[in-house]
Parts: sequence; C-alpha cells; structure tokens
Amino acid sequence: MTQSYPVWVTNINNSYKSNKSYGVRDYSVNHYKVGTSAKNSYDFIKTEIKVLDQPDGTKVYVFEVDDVEIKRAVYDPKNKHCEIEHLVWFKSFEPVEID
Repeated sequence: MTQSYPVWVTNINNSYKSNKSYGVRDYSVNHYKVGTSAKNSYDFIKTEIKVLDQPDGTKVYVFEVDDVEIKRAVYDPKNKHCEIEHLVWFKSFEPVEID
C-alpha cells in the first residue's frame, strides 16, 4: 500500500547503486558535514523543508538553508494551483584558489 506525502525527496548519490527516496509529512532536516571521516568532520550546512497547513486549506512549503528561508510555495488544493516564490537569488561564484 502506497502512502501519499506532501513532500517527496529523492537523494542522488553515486555511493549507492540506485537513488534513495522517501516521503515527508511535516518536515525534513538535513545536516551536511565536511571532512575526512566521521570523527574528523565539521558542520557545513543545514537544509530544511517543511509543510505548513493553513486554516483556509492551502499548504505552504518552505525551504531553508542555515535557518534562512530561500524559497516557498503555496499550494491551493481547491484549484490545484501552486505558486512558487524565490526569496533569495544566488549569483554564480567564480572558483576560489586556496593557497
């Protein structure tokens, strides 16, 4: 029996033979660390996606990076319309050489 989730996450990682995916009901938080091992790793970035049910029946989806809201979507199930808003625009960065 399949379940329906308001958010579906697909993780693509070449360490696995196939993609990993899962459904999210309310929120999902991912902490990324960088380094050379589990003991020698450092906090790098945190991402979070959450679903907020509104009194009027709409759903608000919020995506955050390091607790800063980056993007949001408002879905109205009555007319099946989704409005996506980019709150932060990133510009491309030039590679940085580290001495």
